[in-house]
Amino acid sequence: MKIHPIFSKQYILWWFLMATAISLKVIIFGYNPNGLSKMEGYEDRGLMFWIIGTLFCAVIFSAPFYLLSRPILKKWNPKVYMILISVFVGLLLIFSL
Repeated sequence: MKIHPIFSKQYILWWFLMATAISLKVIIFGYNPNGLSKMEGYEDRGLMFWIIGTLFCAVIFSAPFYLLSRPILKKWNPKVYMILISVFVGLLLIFSL
């Protein structure tokens, strides 16, 4: 079984920059009081939990839009998927964390 190209070495810097942006947001600004960190049972989670959780949610939320891009672009393009994931990481940072 072959993994998706977005998890290859080509995009490692992209993943690192998104993880850095998430960690800087959490360290500098803290959590959004009305966001996901206010859920009971998740208040004491560490920084790594929020980085992995935010990246995972961005991958899941961007997948339908990536599937919709297939008929428009006539091919699978991993760069489009990474752009969509980055957009959703930004949206999650603004509205959720």
